[in-house]
Amino acid sequence: MEINETIVKGHILSKGVVFTNKAVNYAIESNAKGQNLVYNAPKNYENGRPQELFIRGLDGYEVVASCVAPNVKEQAVVIDHNGEKLVAIIDNNIIENISLEYVPEPSYYSMKTSKGTPLKRLVSACGLDELNIWPWHDCAISNKCKFCGVNTILHESDSDDLFTSLSISRKPEKWDQFRDYYLEDLTEAVKMAMDDPCYDEHLHLILISGNLTNDQLDLQANIFSDIANTLQKAVGDKATEGVVSVMMPPKDPALLQKMKDSGVDIVVFNLEVAQNPYFEEICPGKAKIGRDFIIERLEQSVEIFGRDKVWCNFVFGLEPIDGLLEMCEYLASKGITPGANILHLDQGSVLKNTPPTVEEIIYFYSKLADLYKKYDLNPYYCQKALRTGLANEAFAGRLAAATVGNQGR
Repeated sequence: MEINETIVKGHILSKGVVFTNKAVNYAIESNAKGQNLVYNAPKNYENGRPQELFIRGLDGYEVVASCVAPNVKEQAVVIDHNGEKLVAIIDNNIIENISLEYVPEPSYYSMKTSKGTPLKRLVSACGLDELNIWPWHDCAISNKCKFCGVNTILHESDSDDLFTSLSISRKPEKWDQFRDYYLEDLTEAVKMAMDDPCYDEHLHLILISGNLTNDQLDLQANIFSDIANTLQKAVGDKATEGVVSVMMPPKDPALLQKMKDSGVDIVVFNLEVAQNPYFEEICPGKAKIGRDFIIERLEQSVEIFGRDKVWCNFVFGLEPIDGLLEMCEYLASKGITPGANILHLDQGSVLKNTPPTVEEIIYFYSKLADLYKKYDLNPYYCQKALRTGLANEAFAGRLAAATVGNQGR
């Protein structure tokens, strides 16, 4: 199997990555983007650990990989700096036919709005060219998903934060009180962030946060509608997909049309896990809301937003592969675009699972790409934004041909 840039990314996402002192020092010197510490911090991460890597193949094809935590059952990929450049070492072999660089920290990470709000409180860059909008940084679902690290890291800004998921859930009037203040602040932040070179080619605009409490899903849909209306005006045509809204679906189906009318172009209702009993065990909060309810709202949304404008993401590595692929095909047949991030081991995760092997990753994403082509769908965003999966790369034919059987995870 040829070790191209995509297979190297697969090794990193399967085995995790460690950095030599020289590589960490180079990250600090070169202004690499550091861990954002909201939900994806590796356990026992070192200060200065970079968040993402550019990996470029010999023909110039470039991907971005998340610098995920080492998999304790595998030999992690080593990133070193040899005095001239970064090098990747896989199974004690230096990979010669790729080049590496860190994804730089966007200039706006050090900026504040005229109200004094740090832009990092309002927006962030994920991968190279996602512009994430997060009105709150925590999650108030009744029981959190067991793979998730959200709520684990506390931020200095939390003490004077305008919004937390729990505070808005308990006092919905808080949104009404601070809506205009927040939206004005957000508009300024988005316009400042858009000028960064990381968005020169693409700007994938994603409205995302943790969930409000199980009984306030309609409130979240209303809040996201207000924010989407503001984002649409602020960004205009620059957003590649328009406004993408990642959330739990509302209880009231009429709110789906409201979201569409307010400026949401794509809705994303993530199951995370396809099959029972795995769904109930790993996502107990979402299970209380209802697996069938989420699927029903996904199908209803296709009628409003259109085919390939309704997405459902999974975490690959939590359940048997064939069952996950069966659900992906069912959704795809309905015009719903399935996707998956590879399981990584964050602070806050309570799972005993280990990430999929490189062979399993190749098998799954090759099959997923086949489904996209069969049902005339497209992978999410681009290979520089989706840093924890290989859907774009597989769709583009970058996975080396391999016949890999189902390992029966």
